[in-house]
Amino acid sequence: MKQDNQPPSTFAGLRRIIAILRGPDGCPWDRVQTHQSLAPYLLEETHETLEPSILEIQESCAKNSVTCCSRYSFRCSSLKKRVTSV
Repeated sequence: MKQDNQPPSTFAGLRRIIAILRGPDGCPWDRVQTHQSLAPYLLEETHETLEPSILEIQESCAKNSVTCCSRYSFRCSSLKKRVTSV
């Protein structure tokens, strides 16, 4: 996978990255995360997203919005894994 530190340009691209990270050869940390373990990270990213909005710093807000979206997507992936394994 190309590593250029650029966020994926589509939601499908984000889902592909999450699938790779959570896959058998992916990141050990990402593979063991659950809906509950990711909650504090989503909350933190949400606060970081809203803070610049109040200060009207668009670039920072956009960056944190992408991060927040990726955290939310990880949580959804975790829930999907849990639901399909029941």
